[in-house]
Amino acid sequence: MKLTNLAIINILNCFSKFPLATGKAGYAIARNKRLLSNELKDFEEARNALLQKYGTKTKDGNYTIDPNKSENAEIFNKEISEVLGIEIDIEPWQVFRDEWEIPYSDSASVNDYDLLETFLVKERPVEEAPKQKTKAKKS
Repeated sequence: MKLTNLAIINILNCFSKFPLATGKAGYAIARNKRLLSNELKDFEEARNALLQKYGTKTKDGNYTIDPNKSENAEIFNKEISEVLGIEIDIEPWQVFRDEWEIPYSDSASVNDYDLLETFLVKERPVEEAPKQKTKAKKS
């Protein structure tokens, strides 16, 4: 499955809304959260490099993009958009639809549930019925 860095960020945000998920849903969320977090490390490095290049260092040692320096903000936004759009091959751990139990969340939206199911649920492969041998009729 190919996902952009932006899609990975959205999926991780979605996972955070299901902290009490149990069973296979909880396992799938935890396992894929670890997988996606590891994939996002390269993005974080690129983002931090861009922040250092175009940002201003704050008192606490972090970097921020100054909206008053519109040229830096425009360049940062252009370059970060390119990095957010990079596609990565991901092999998520998924649950078969007939084994999926929808986890409860009091903070998740309909879109969060849709994203969760789209990413974590797969269809069971249709097993081919055994081929029956047909006998030729005598005429």
